[in-house]
Amino acid sequence: MIQSEVEFDFDTTEGALVSRLWDASNEFEWEKALGDELLLDRKYPYLLCNTFRKASGRRISGYERSDMLREEIESHFGEEHGESDRRYYLRTLYNEEDYYCAYGQLPATVASEIEGEEYIVQPVTASLKMMKGSVDRMQKAEIFADPAAEPTLDVLLCPGVAMKGDVMPAGDGASEESGETTTITIEDVDSPEGTAETSFILETDEEEIPDWMVRDILSELMPTTVASKLASAMEETVFLLSEAYGNRTSPVAAGDDPEDVAAANSRSKLWKGLVSDYQKSGMCDAVYSSRLSWSVVRASDPDNDSSVVHVRFNATGASEYDAGCLMTLSLAIANHPDVCTVELRERFKTANHIARWLTQSEVQDSTPFLDAGIDGSGQVVAISDTGVDLDHCYFRDGGGNAPGRGSVNLAARKVVQYVPFVNDDDYKYGHGTHVAGTAAGKRLDGTGMAEGAAPAAKIAFADVGDSAGNLRLPLDRQLLQTGRPHAQVHSASWGSDFNFYTTQARNFDQHMFENDEFLIVVAAGNSGHGDAPNTVGSPATAKNVIAVGAHHSTGGSNPRGSLGPSY
Repeated sequence: MIQSEVEFDFDTTEGALVSRLWDASNEFEWEKALGDELLLDRKYPYLLCNTFRKASGRRISGYERSDMLREEIESHFGEEHGESDRRYYLRTLYNEEDYYCAYGQLPATVASEIEGEEYIVQPVTASLKMMKGSVDRMQKAEIFADPAAEPTLDVLLCPGVAMKGDVMPAGDGASEESGETTTITIEDVDSPEGTAETSFILETDEEEIPDWMVRDILSELMPTTVASKLASAMEETVFLLSEAYGNRTSPVAAGDDPEDVAAANSRSKLWKGLVSDYQKSGMCDAVYSSRLSWSVVRASDPDNDSSVVHVRFNATGASEYDAGCLMTLSLAIANHPDVCTVELRERFKTANHIARWLTQSEVQDSTPFLDAGIDGSGQVVAISDTGVDLDHCYFRDGGGNAPGRGSVNLAARKVVQYVPFVNDDDYKYGHGTHVAGTAAGKRLDGTGMAEGAAPAAKIAFADVGDSAGNLRLPLDRQLLQTGRPHAQVHSASWGSDFNFYTTQARNFDQHMFENDEFLIVVAAGNSGHGDAPNTVGSPATAKNVIAVGAHHSTGGSNPRGSLGPSY
């Protein structure tokens, strides 16, 4: 349900030690949350589960479990809780026959009173917030090797935080004029204009996010120019850095295996070393003040969606300190009570190995859909990839109708929109031109033997590839606006090797939930060699998309041991 860094932060095989550390961690989090509620009027996030199976002799539904959980929560609000305390939301994480679980941000005095063995209340610690594998990937130098590929932290805020239409008081952090804030870049998704530094912005119904609001939201996430103060605060508020953690592992308790204790301490030592080397020394101050940009996509329905912060790390001017600075930044963000999930966005790569007749009949040159007149007429398919060669005979217009940029030009023969998120052409090996041809390619003169699966359809294209074929994606909501409202399908022949349910997979699911008529089709990836498990990469791990793999192929075209029809 939650794929996090917990198993690495508590890295030991000895059950008693794990249990002792986990209990101590929860005790630490409860004490911190209760203290901050009293002193700062803060709420903290919790994983809340209802495991009731039957009521009045019958099985109950997930919806009923959700209602029961809400009733239990609301029964513990007292006179001391004000209107803002009582305003809470549950973001569903798991809803099956056995139990219902959700994220919720609550006063600790309420969460700690939820009673009954059928209810589970777990503080969402910094370890639980960080996506599994993020720390190892942040330590790898190659994420900074390409200046064009900005390492990005996707930060999922807790339900109800920074929603659309919120009016928030100005924060009490340092003013912009004082030079005591991180550089903040707002990607205004109301504007059809963009800059080379960000991306081409499509018009959407998003409202503008003012600078002061974003600064107020983010100031406590990473007050970068007071690094020494932050380090002190982190040592007091992050369990793995705290004296409480040290007291549970040193001296070694009777019966503890020293090797297990050493393993358990390894991640704690990593974080302590990073804070000492980078935060306390102020070594990262210049990096944070000049090479970070922040953007916020605010949600509108707190029970069904959460706002997302994107923190981009400009790789230009990379130094030996970058990995340490990025890791300590991620820990500070994960430690904030308004944050529910933090992950390092994975690197994406292109993927496509399918010919059109395989999808229709699996018989060479047999195309029964086309024979029946199902050829894509009247449809627009949105495609995101490295670019399209608009002068190619399968995409050339011939009538002088150029594709639209901020809007769709339905008068164009084939490509009705071309959104240059990165540039406006394809790279040397033409992956985007290839997949656009697979979907809807058709020669200008109507002849040819390599038409796409839907040759009569038109194409709205999002160019997300640079001149080397690297993918540089915009915000997910911007990407999925390509071709709208005419396009009802978005084809993404790209993905990652990251076999987890990521923020991007969640965003794709959310978009389809909000747009019932819309379908996203994603490549499953090219990593399914031999009999290896867990090779479907995000965002194909989304629950509502169609993930497309090489179900069948022909001849010897299965790449590098992929099983194809023998799977």
